[in-house]
Amino acid sequence: MLTERCLEGRDVSLDFPDTGPEPPDSYDNSRRYGVADDRAAALYGYHLPEGEGSRDSGATTGWGEALSAEEEAALYGTDLSPGCYRHTDSLLARGVPEADLPWFADQSAETLVRTENDPTVTQARKRWRTCMNQAGHPYTDPSAAIGDPRWNLEGPTITEREKKTARTDVRCKQSSGLLSNWHAAETALQRQLIARHADTFEALSSHKRALLKNVLAVLNSQAVSGSRATAAGHRPSVFRPMPPLFSGADEFFAQADIAAPEPAVEQTPGGEPEP
Repeated sequence: MLTERCLEGRDVSLDFPDTGPEPPDSYDNSRRYGVADDRAAALYGYHLPEGEGSRDSGATTGWGEALSAEEEAALYGTDLSPGCYRHTDSLLARGVPEADLPWFADQSAETLVRTENDPTVTQARKRWRTCMNQAGHPYTDPSAAIGDPRWNLEGPTITEREKKTARTDVRCKQSSGLLSNWHAAETALQRQLIARHADTFEALSSHKRALLKNVLAVLNSQAVSGSRATAAGHRPSVFRPMPPLFSGADEFFAQADIAAPEPAVEQTPGGEPEP
């Protein structure tokens, strides 16, 4: 919504692509330990479920390639002027305290790697391998199963063999205890990490709460605008929202010029822009 208001201020009109259901059918961490859901495996095999897209993913690739030079500059900016995506990010970051997001991402990845060789996980992976061998799938580990070149995960075709293998994979993960043991090992390690870095996690929590507060302020103002427009006989569009009424939103939104781009600034992580 904020990006579209910014574009309108630049006399640019765009219909953004539909990137799938809201919320999506599944989330990135649903495959933290490989395929784990029988229903998804039956539908998609080892392929990612449909609808898992973002503004920077393949879901918008064709749309992005069709942008004119003017539209691309308005969205992404130029050397002389920031684009509407950056303008929107800057608005939503106002008043949000700094937090070490890269550190958090690193820790999330590290706990997964470290617990991969936990004794309980290693034993469960051996049971998984035996289960798969008995079903006629001689893979050494789950990564070998999903990485089988026969599946061609970059292409759209999902074969019945892939679906059947993925469902067997899920069944063997469950019967071997691989999912439960790995999850338990990683949960224990993450709790230790949280206890050792309580201040860092409190900062992450404060960052998230402030960001969500800003997002809700925008959505609430949009809801007020939409209800007033409906009462007046207008039907607000998903892609052409009525101008937000910021009078009831947070103070900084009341002062923000949503339609106009901001001057070029250096953005500090999660904090106020610096000149």
